[in-house]
Amino acid sequence: MRRNTAEPAAVLAGGDRPVIVVTAAALLGFFYMKGATVLRAVSSDFRDAIAAFTWDEDESFLPNGSDAMQWRICFPNARAANLVHTKVPENAFVRLRDLVKLNLACSRFSMAALFAAHYPRLISLNLVQEIIGEEDLEEEERNKEDWRLTDATLTAIPHQCPVLTSLQLVGCSQIKDAGLVALRCPLLTHLDLSWCNSITNAGLAALCCPLLNSLKLQGFSVLTDAGLAGLQSPLLTSLELYDCRRITGAGLADLRFPRLNSLKLRDCSGITDTGLVGLQYPLLTNLDLSECLGITGAGLADLRFPRLNSLKFWGCSGITDTGLAGLQYPLLTDLNLSGCSGITDTGLAALRCPLLSGVELSGCSGTTVPGFIKDAQRKLRYAREVVAVRTKTKF
Repeated sequence: MRRNTAEPAAVLAGGDRPVIVVTAAALLGFFYMKGATVLRAVSSDFRDAIAAFTWDEDESFLPNGSDAMQWRICFPNARAANLVHTKVPENAFVRLRDLVKLNLACSRFSMAALFAAHYPRLISLNLVQEIIGEEDLEEEERNKEDWRLTDATLTAIPHQCPVLTSLQLVGCSQIKDAGLVALRCPLLTHLDLSWCNSITNAGLAALCCPLLNSLKLQGFSVLTDAGLAGLQSPLLTSLELYDCRRITGAGLADLRFPRLNSLKLRDCSGITDTGLVGLQYPLLTNLDLSECLGITGAGLADLRFPRLNSLKFWGCSGITDTGLAGLQYPLLTDLNLSGCSGITDTGLAALRCPLLSGVELSGCSGTTVPGFIKDAQRKLRYAREVVAVRTKTKF
């Protein structure tokens, strides 16, 4: 089956990214692959064009687990792989050792096989695990726990991935304090421990990643103010504490993260107006207080974030016009008030945010969009553009 493929090869070699990826996927699905000679049924020019394809940092191939080796041979220059929601055979990892990014979210594979290989270039590893019940497991896997990340396998990460900078461990419920203590990755900057509910405050205090600048702790039900105080991450710039209901404003006020520029506290019911007053983060640009029902707006006037440009109060039903009137952020450009049913056009027009360019008002029954725009133009006298009001259902 020999065809004249000079023209398609030239197109592929020229960097038409959607064409080359889709074409290769179709070929792999059409031809039977075996051994090291991939795409042997098509012309050598066509194979060479695919093999020479240069991938960007954020591009990846998305095979199912059983085809991982064939894809790797087909795209020797690929730097990232998305093996999501699939079963990955143990012999596939030997072909993935020189990747830069590897996404294994919600997949089934042998942890022993994964960490039997050395990944000298890997900077991003996603090991997000599904939260499933015993009844959902397939019969042959009921007694096999090797696909679950444990303390024993977690200790292999610093040795097998020496230059790792980003690690996602969402839903890895079998990780305990001992595993976190052993996670000593000197170059790690991004860590997501959301829904790792077996980790305690002591484990967080023992975390040793000196360059860490982004930490996510969504659904971290055991986290308290004492646990936050134990965090040793002086370079932290981003902190997410979604659904951490034992955290209070007092705990946040005691934190010493001088470089923090993004703070997300969604659904942290322990946060109140009084607690907000103690927050002192002069470099903060992004603040998310969505679904923090203890906030009424009474303490908003006392907040001092001179660089703030994004503020979210989604679902904060206690926010009123009086609270909005206290907002004074000269650099604020994006404000989310979705679900804040206590605000009206009067409160919106009282905003003193001269650069405001986007407001989310879905679910704000007391507001009228045309009235807000009219008052904003007249009272705020924007120098550059009229406030753009978006009434989206999602944020």
